[in-house]
Amino acid sequence: MQIFSDKQEFFSRLKHAIEIENGKLKVNNLDILLAELDNLVYTAVFSTNKNLKNLCKFVIREAAKLNNCVPSSIYNFYLELAKKPVTNYTIPAINLRTLTYEIAQEIFKICKEIKAAAIIFESARSEISYTNQEPTEYSTCILAAALKQNYHNPIFIQGDHFQINRNEFFKDKDKEIKALEELIIAAIEAEFYNIDIDASTLVNIEEPDEAKQQILNYEMTAYFVNFIRKHQPKSITINIGGEIGEIGSRNSTAEDLEAFMNGLNKKLTEYQINDSITKISIQTGTAHGGFVLPDGTLAEVNIDFDTIRNLSKLAKDKFNLAGVVQHGASTLPKELFHKFPENNCVEIHLATEFQNIIFNHEAFPKVLKEEIDAWVLNSYKSNSIKITPQQFLYKRRKNALGPFKKQIWDLESQRKMEILKSLRESLETIFEMLNIKNTDLEINRAIKPIVIQKEYKEGDEG
Repeated sequence: MQIFSDKQEFFSRLKHAIEIENGKLKVNNLDILLAELDNLVYTAVFSTNKNLKNLCKFVIREAAKLNNCVPSSIYNFYLELAKKPVTNYTIPAINLRTLTYEIAQEIFKICKEIKAAAIIFESARSEISYTNQEPTEYSTCILAAALKQNYHNPIFIQGDHFQINRNEFFKDKDKEIKALEELIIAAIEAEFYNIDIDASTLVNIEEPDEAKQQILNYEMTAYFVNFIRKHQPKSITINIGGEIGEIGSRNSTAEDLEAFMNGLNKKLTEYQINDSITKISIQTGTAHGGFVLPDGTLAEVNIDFDTIRNLSKLAKDKFNLAGVVQHGASTLPKELFHKFPENNCVEIHLATEFQNIIFNHEAFPKVLKEEIDAWVLNSYKSNSIKITPQQFLYKRRKNALGPFKKQIWDLESQRKMEILKSLRESLETIFEMLNIKNTDLEINRAIKPIVIQKEYKEGDEG
């Protein structure tokens, strides 16, 4: 991959492939465009020329949509799942923190082979910062991967954990709300048509009953549902999720779910909003990244599958939701994954284990890993005597993904191929256990992709 040096080189190499007329992209030769796609992506991610980056993003995303790689909302599909007493698969929502373009290609290859379309690509509020992948870059990489692999099912890109920071909220409520509003606007512009609002950080367990504990959670969730509905494209209903229990805290209960949903529905009625959330994230015994032991390995986790099954039934029967969502699951033993569809979990979020595969792979350069570890130890100081250096590195090394992004993307091709092979094997196993094979027909019956063409203004390329 290489970076285009300037606008002149860009248009010289693509002159027979594309035209931009009245702000709209026209693709004259897809083969030439595909031959330059890797370079387009690399320029969109790493060029220091902001206007050139934006031009590359525009061409990639519009070319993808013109070739039936369309960012979509999974909303109508989840409405259908809400009507089914049992769902025999669990939809993986995957956070790609690095090598996004290439890992997404592996995912699309697998999906084509097993005829799967029930899959979501997502990025969390915190990840956007520490991975140095703002929303348009992330969606560009996903759509480029789909275009490269000729994948033509609806593409679901999701804002994961668009979370309210509890400390910032109580320090300056208006400022924190404004920050999340700006993130939502940026995500919608980047064609994230699925967004999970997480105000569970505001749950106050000191209150005597669940109704009072969940007040701030459902009030702020309703506020942002209303905000999203006002800013979504007129032709698209963005799929929205809520959350009742902060991951890593106590397990969620039926009382929590009912208190949250009753309060949320009341507030949405006040806002005159008919299209509510379709799913709800719960806590069942996991933590993001897993529970790290002193030697840096992961402890075994007891997942409360009874809670998943019971709360999913309650969510469906009483509140017309598609079901419950499981976070923090990628580091679980693979033999547990079949239990999620068996217990009616509608969606499962996967991130850290794929990061671990990259960092711990024998093909990952030892020198680079040592440089990353040294950067982490130098950049972040542990204030706790209760945490070992191994635990500290495990928890903090994700923060190196942004600063070391280019070094990781630039890994020697053979090393990268070996790492991608291991990632693919892990993904194949998980997809099989989650039973998403042959979901393409069902997805395509429910979702009719809507292409929203973006316009490019002359001069934006610099």
